[in-house]
Amino acid sequence: MQQMGVGLETETIVLGIGLAALAIAVVLLIRNRLRKWRGPFWTQAVPLLIAVYALGTWLFMYSGIGSWYLGFSGAYLPVYEGYEAHRREQYHKAVRLFSKAIDGGELNDMQLRNALSGRAESYAALGEVDAALADLDEATDGAEEPFIYQALAVEILIDAEIFLKAQERIVAAATAYPEAAARGLELQHVLKILSRLDEDGHKASGDDLAAALATIGYRGDQPGIFADQVYVRLARRAVERGDLGEALEHLESVIRIANQLPFHFDRRYAPLWPYPPFQERFALDRLVDRTETSYLRMIMSNPGYAGLLKGPIIALDARGRTSEAIKLARTVYDNRSKYYDTGEAGDDYYDASDDWRYSEDLWLANRLVIMLLNSGRTDEARVLMDELLETSIADRPMLVNQAINFAQAVLDEGDFETALKYAGLVEDGYASAYGELWVVSIEACAYEQIGQTSRAHSLVDGMEARREENYRAFLQALFCLNRLDRAAELIMEMLDDSDYRGTILKSLIKYRDPNHSGAFAKILRQRRAEVRARPEVRGKFLEYGRIIEVPFESRIVASY
Repeated sequence: MQQMGVGLETETIVLGIGLAALAIAVVLLIRNRLRKWRGPFWTQAVPLLIAVYALGTWLFMYSGIGSWYLGFSGAYLPVYEGYEAHRREQYHKAVRLFSKAIDGGELNDMQLRNALSGRAESYAALGEVDAALADLDEATDGAEEPFIYQALAVEILIDAEIFLKAQERIVAAATAYPEAAARGLELQHVLKILSRLDEDGHKASGDDLAAALATIGYRGDQPGIFADQVYVRLARRAVERGDLGEALEHLESVIRIANQLPFHFDRRYAPLWPYPPFQERFALDRLVDRTETSYLRMIMSNPGYAGLLKGPIIALDARGRTSEAIKLARTVYDNRSKYYDTGEAGDDYYDASDDWRYSEDLWLANRLVIMLLNSGRTDEARVLMDELLETSIADRPMLVNQAINFAQAVLDEGDFETALKYAGLVEDGYASAYGELWVVSIEACAYEQIGQTSRAHSLVDGMEARREENYRAFLQALFCLNRLDRAAELIMEMLDDSDYRGTILKSLIKYRDPNHSGAFAKILRQRRAEVRARPEVRGKFLEYGRIIEVPFESRIVASY
């Protein structure tokens, strides 16, 4: 929230130089006066120039010009010092300095709001949340952009793990500032609040939050990153109440195929299955069309964002027009700087150096690699992989996902040595626990296939205790090592767990086979089919879902 452009060190240095220059000038002038100005010209001119510089510096610093240029006045100096103290984690001192500036009564409107938001952050760091919220409410009152102060209040409450109050703040902000909230609320904050409210037994409050966000057409803080979970939640609650019409209205806002698909096979949504409007508006063979249309609307609303073209790219691939999808993805990736030259439409978001845009580059590259591999164009795919991974993951931690994705892709192809190479790029500490288990799974699969069986089994045995961190990775490792009995047990465990049921139901659906499939991927798919056909697994599956045929590939669903 700091809005000051010059740090405390700047004015200290400038004033210090001015003071030293003035002192030198005074000494030289006295010395020359005593000598009655005899001597070389420079002994007379230099002291005068220094004096002029010193006097000009002080006048500049304390005149309207200096205040305008450096963004402070004498009354504003404590605010600078307060932010500096906060940066140094001297929070009590920061509060005193901010309070001095606020109580002085000489700050203009924007300066006062800066001081209040600064003091709020320092109060929050001290655990004085109520005082922080009071300051932010005062800063909000009459502000040109009031929402930013309430967004900071939400962040402070989340950090303090006061989720009910955070929910109340978001609902109030959505009501008071719907346009700003629809775009400005950070999606990660919203989803964290919803998750914790559910965990703490406050599902009704979570539903109220989701309803408030739906009312303002919430889509999150970044173009291309959608709030599907909000609308899926509302649709699910509507089905539970028996209001199928409302459920469909919420489903209209769900963009990703992966999030629409469970409504067709998860028994929690069984009341929808015979409902004619659901069959008409959400037919499986029309989900790609719906998704593509949604993405195109987003592109028109946010021109210039290359990542928004992922919808059309995936839709082309889903229809079997993979060569066209590759051409579009390659064109966007090779000319991505042009797609980011967005003028006013993009200036409100992020500049070209931001990690968000870099992540969009990575998505395009990753999708392009997958399509090239699935088209049998392995050499092209690996050239692109190597180009991306020339940058160290230590320098660009976001490359962790790419390294894991590439390792999995070449594992599917049956190139086990290369899979180990890419998995080995993920250094300790850079991947999440979820990502780490994918790395272990890939390594276990590869070691098993190259004959290092004991090493592979040791890795999988170690995954057992951590399986809840990434069930899918553990399940893949079991299939790789042909431990089908344990795989069947794990699938049934996941089906009984409501947190993982949707994931495993989706993975067991019968999808269209891809146009090209790697040799090892075919082996794993066959083993999965064998386990799915077991009577005990089939019975458990039918307890929670139904078997349907899906007219697109599982990798399409996973990519949305």
